[in-house]
Parts: sequence; structure tokens; C-alpha cells
Amino acid sequence: MPDTVEEMCPEMPRLDKLLKDVNDVSESGARYSDMPQVIEVVLPMLCNYLSYWWEKGPENSPPDADCCTMVTSEHLSIILGNILKILNNNLGIEDAPWMKRIAVYSQPIICKAGAGLLRSHFLPTLKKLKKKTVKVVSEEELLKADSKGDNQEAELLILDEFAILCRDLYAFYPMLIRYVDNNRSRWLKEPNADSTELFRMVAEIFILWCKSNNFKREEQNFVIQNEINNLGFLTGEGKTQMSKSGGDQERKHKRRRGEYYSIQTSLIVAALKKLLPIGLNMCTPGDQELISLAKIRYSLKDTDDEVKEFLLQNLHIQEKSDDPAVYWQLNLYKDVVVTSEGPADSERTVDRIQSISAAVFHLEQWWEELNSLMAGGTKDVLNLSVEQGWDGSNEGAPLLHDGAMQRMISIVHDG
Repeated sequence: MPDTVEEMCPEMPRLDKLLKDVNDVSESGARYSDMPQVIEVVLPMLCNYLSYWWEKGPENSPPDADCCTMVTSEHLSIILGNILKILNNNLGIEDAPWMKRIAVYSQPIICKAGAGLLRSHFLPTLKKLKKKTVKVVSEEELLKADSKGDNQEAELLILDEFAILCRDLYAFYPMLIRYVDNNRSRWLKEPNADSTELFRMVAEIFILWCKSNNFKREEQNFVIQNEINNLGFLTGEGKTQMSKSGGDQERKHKRRRGEYYSIQTSLIVAALKKLLPIGLNMCTPGDQELISLAKIRYSLKDTDDEVKEFLLQNLHIQEKSDDPAVYWQLNLYKDVVVTSEGPADSERTVDRIQSISAAVFHLEQWWEELNSLMAGGTKDVLNLSVEQGWDGSNEGAPLLHDGAMQRMISIVHDG
């Protein structure tokens, strides 16, 4: 009888060799057709294998214990980083059914991934998706403005682009949302420019989604056609039932069309609500007042540039208060410097307040639209933002204390 597994199964691939194969695919920019076995077989196997053995590795064992494996969170971070690179390399590809599955099998490793992936992997991928979203929505607006001739063919092309965009977003957002859940408390305790940029780009995609009925319609079509259980995904249930392979439990209950998709469970909406505490984390009472004024300007159909100009002319409101508690709080926030961003200046402050104002304004518009579709609904925006944006605990969030939470409530409700 052989003494080791290696002797018993000489054909069994070594972990380091598999990790190298995945890394080579991600670094080379190879497409699915170049190495389909890596994406279809090796990656799903590694995600399940590494997440299982990580629990039995040195990071989860007593210091003096003998471990049967040396799998650490570093291995899981490397694999997730490679998955995000492969995804980035294939964004926009027309025929890529595997992208509908990649977010499913990556779920077990996300909770152990390192915080450093935000800057190196998540932000570049999101930036590319935001750029694509801006392009498609701009093309749609130009087409609407062109009332001459027959635009039916161009309209179909736009719908195809939206369909591919939704597929790409639904390959990336499930990983992003889980990653945000795992790191939000850290970002609230230690504000940094990267998490702020993450909020800003997610908000921009959400705003473009709000402005485009075709975007919303194609997202709904994608979810229904692929039988994606968004609600189960957002609540942490059904992590392996995101694609069209529901399993026995799914087959026992044939779901109706309306059960697959509702506007409340859109991942594009959920991502913004989960990141809203990050955007509001550094808001002072003066910022709250400016946000309320900026929302009024948006309701009057002002453009982003016009709102920025208005905010620049009214920045003095930030420090205008006779309340000693407010004055104390202003001094407290002045001493907090967002990591890697440096001291605040007028331009940066205006950009920050404008992006938050636009996000909150369109979120309220979305909620009004939802109310019109759900007459007699009992939930409010606060409940939705808490359920999908902040878990309600004060753990790790000294800058989002009760006073700041009350400001968030009033901002979300103020209409």
C-alpha cells in the first residue's frame, strides 16, 4: 500500500501547478477559447477545494498544532484576483456563457480574500464596466435625439449592447457585493480614497440605470431568462443557485416570472444601498444641508456641472451653525484625513457632496417609482438601505455614530 496520496494517485495534479495555470491564463489575457478547461474545471474545483482546506489550515489551528494542509487566505486572495483579471479580460465578449457561472463558484473564497484586492482588482474592473455603461447609455440618448429615418436596426444593436452589459455586471456585482459586506466595517473605521471611489462609480452606474428604461428592461430579461435568484443571493442563501441549474429544491417549486426579478432585488440597486454608508460616513451637518439643497437643484433639472457650481457658491454653509454640538462635530471631522486623499480642498469637497447628492436624489426617485408599482407597501427606504446596505450594528463604525445615522435617515427621507 503506498504511503502517500501522491504515490497512490500519480496523475493527481499538484496545487502549485494548478495555481500557476490559472495565473498564466489571467496574466496572458487569454480568452475562454484558449484554455476552456481552466475556467470550466480547474477554477470551480480550486474555489471549493481551497475554501474547504482553509478551515483546516494554519490560520484556523492552534499555534502548536500539526496541520494537514498549508492553505492560507493568501491562496484564496490569489485565486480571486485571478478570477477578476480573467473577468476583466473578457468583458464585452459576445459569446461567453461561462460568465453567467463565474460569480457562483467564486463565492466560497470571497470572505477570506484580502482587503488589498479593492485597489488592484475590483476598482479597475468596475472602472471598465462604468466606462462601458456610459458609452451604451450615451449611444441610446443620441439615438433618441435622432428622430430622422428608420432606427430600428440601431435600436436592436443598442439592446444587444445592454444585454451584454447586464451579463458583465451580473458576473461582477455578486462578487463585489459580497466583498463589500466583508470589508464595510473596516472602511467605516478607516476611511480611504479607494472605498470612496468605489461608492462613486457604483453610484454613477446606478444613476445611468435609473435614466434608461432599456437598461432596466434588459436587466430584468437577463435575470428571468437565467433564473437568477437575486434575493437568495443578497441574503447569503442559495450561493450555488445563481445560474440556470437550480437543483432539486428549485425544481420542486416552479417559480413564476415575477418571483425571479423585482426592482427591489436588482443587484445594481443593492450595490448602491450597501455602499451608501461609505458615502455618508464623513458627512457633517453642514454637508447634510448642502446635500438637501443639491437635491432641490436636481429636482429642478439642473445638470451635474450646475449643481457643482451651486455647491461651490454655498460652501460657507458647511461651517455656519450656532449649535455647540455641531461646532464640536465639525472640529472632529476636520481632524480626520481620508487615507491617501490628503487634506480636503474646495474642489474635492464639492465633487464628494455632488456625487452623494446625485446618488441619494436618484435613490429617492427610484423609491417613488417603486411605491407607484407597489401601492400600499409598508417598507421605506431606510428599511431597504439597512437590510441591504448596513446591518444595523455599531461594530467597527465609530464615524457612523447615532448622530451620523440620524443624518443618513433624514437625507434618505428628505424629499
